[in-house]
Amino acid sequence: MRTDSGVPHLALITPWPPQASGIADYAFDLAIGLSRHGAKVTVFTDEPSPMPPGHGVRVRQLSEFSGPEGYDHVVYQMGNHPRFHSAMIPLLAQHGGIVHLHDLVLQHLIVFYTCSQGNQRLYEQLLRHWYGQETLDEFLGWNNPTHKYFWESEQITQVPLFEPIVQFAQGCIVHSRFARERVQQRLPGLACRIIPQVYRDADLVPAPANARFRIGIFGSVHPIKHVDKALRAVARAVDQGADIELEIVGALEGSCNALPALADELGLARRTTWHGRVEATTFHDVMRSVDLCLSLRYPTMGETSAVVSRALSMGIPTVVNNVGWYAELPSVVPKLAVDHVTMQRELDDLILRHALDTEFHRQARLAAASYARTCLDVDQVSAEYVKTLDELMPARTRANRST
Repeated sequence: MRTDSGVPHLALITPWPPQASGIADYAFDLAIGLSRHGAKVTVFTDEPSPMPPGHGVRVRQLSEFSGPEGYDHVVYQMGNHPRFHSAMIPLLAQHGGIVHLHDLVLQHLIVFYTCSQGNQRLYEQLLRHWYGQETLDEFLGWNNPTHKYFWESEQITQVPLFEPIVQFAQGCIVHSRFARERVQQRLPGLACRIIPQVYRDADLVPAPANARFRIGIFGSVHPIKHVDKALRAVARAVDQGADIELEIVGALEGSCNALPALADELGLARRTTWHGRVEATTFHDVMRSVDLCLSLRYPTMGETSAVVSRALSMGIPTVVNNVGWYAELPSVVPKLAVDHVTMQRELDDLILRHALDTEFHRQARLAAASYARTCLDVDQVSAEYVKTLDELMPARTRANRST
């Protein structure tokens, strides 16, 4: 229950730095923001050597969490990665709480507990239970001829399979209308609220004085991020007189290991820096140095991009795809089509214009800075977070707390 002073006590069950998780980074900033706003925050994590946050935030091992007694709210920072989120599920099922759903699609968690353990039958039963026989038939029809995983299809946000996990929550927080609509459609009895994704200390940065126009791509490099299209667009712009360099910060995954060879083939070897995975300080330093951030992603898992949120908080012009949460960003953020041919053409035109039209780029930077100043205030969002937790609290729990 709350203290006499009315200070809320929150338990955050979450990944935590130095775990290599964007949700861990978000939770670190969220805990500090909530504490600075007046909440008492205790973090529970399975990270064995958790980074100390200071600001009055306590960090304990997940094994020490014994239940919701003594807390006004228990909040699970839930994502799709089995390594970082699997241990949360039994606690949520036993104790309930509020799920902060960062990834709409939780297929990979379900697959970890079923197919990866040699139990595809259980996966199929869950799919049939929540989506019906027709969807199960689609799953079987997809896997056999394509030899790909159903959860990698472009339609996967229509079958996110978060229900077996989120069904145990008393409330849900998401970052987008896209996610809220699907949660409310699939679990209509569950209250769901939208909270903007913001980060502390992501201050506006002045426009860099680069000798070359510098473009940044950040985060692990997967095929769904279309870095090959960025390379081709830059090469075409260079052929038309633009002077551009690329900073690619993130580990190359799977088939993307061939991208440096593509850069060489396109004549971009001396214009492209492949940083690989770097520490947070280097990551943010490189981000501050770029003129333009590219953060393409299609298909989507219904996620919210930490890269985009941070870049916009810094006032850096940013380009995304017109899908999911990205489509809800303000008009200052250009949104490219998702079909491959149109996406490439639009990207070609946009990069060329940013690199050669100084006034166009200056106006884009001013618009991004204006958005950052007016819409991405971490203190305001922290206050909204606490208020939202109270709104999501079931009436029965609220009554018990007041006794």
